[in-house]
Amino acid sequence: MALMTRGDIPLSHDPSARYLPWLLGIMCYFAVLASVGAVISHQLAARWDFALGSVVTVQIPAAVTEGSDAPRLSQAERMMRQLPGILRLVRVDTSRSAELLAPWLGAELAADLPLPRLFDLHFAAPPEVDLEQFESRLGELFPGAMVEAHTQWMSHVAKLTRAVEALGLTVLALVMGASVVAVIFAVRTSVSIHREVISILHLIGARDGYIASEFQAHVLKMALRGGLVGGFLAVATLAGVAAALEPEAVDSANLIPTLLGGLPAGIVEWVLIASAPMLVAFVAWIAARLSVLGALRKMNP
Repeated sequence: MALMTRGDIPLSHDPSARYLPWLLGIMCYFAVLASVGAVISHQLAARWDFALGSVVTVQIPAAVTEGSDAPRLSQAERMMRQLPGILRLVRVDTSRSAELLAPWLGAELAADLPLPRLFDLHFAAPPEVDLEQFESRLGELFPGAMVEAHTQWMSHVAKLTRAVEALGLTVLALVMGASVVAVIFAVRTSVSIHREVISILHLIGARDGYIASEFQAHVLKMALRGGLVGGFLAVATLAGVAAALEPEAVDSANLIPTLLGGLPAGIVEWVLIASAPMLVAFVAWIAARLSVLGALRKMNP
């Protein structure tokens, strides 16, 4: 009801808070963007950890003559398929490897090189197999065979995404701090402007808590107004960025995510993002009360 009533203090005509909705709207805009950045970074870290942590690449040296090591190659494939937890085995065609090397080596040189045979082993979860022991077993069949897990460089990617996530949370914290400073400045100025009205309310028995609630309701109304505008503009910005980038869908077969990952799709993530303007409004509401009570204590004899 406090938001619906006019109140005893004419705060609606207060010039000190005229630009406060715009300031809080800008804060909500950056709060939503920071929240989206933190959520996407968290999702990317989880998806990269699962997608890359569950894939192992086996590299077998190229054959000296075509078909000379076909029986040993079949035995190596059986060994790979018998690994616990493996979902599927994908043999990378040598022509595909040549296509990947062509931009750096040239198409003719890449086609003439004796390229190793590559196998991608997809597991249901990060494998618990002793890969060094498995590599030594393969080495008995093919000297120089290599088994490579992606965890060695995956940790660097995880650190990067965690850093971006921490950066988003830091920006969100700075936005909250700036909102508090803006509210404190506007409210204390407003208290000074309406000092005479507040003194009259004190004389007729109004308590500091009642006067503080007047300012709280006014600040909350402005924060919600600015928050809705800022949140709408942030969502429009995100929609425009998503439409411009047009990220490809995640390949469910290979479980390889795109670099950007797209916008959050889960309901929980969007609830957290939508709560950013509400969080700014709540912080402004609390800051208004504490600021008014502090100013009123200085006014009271």
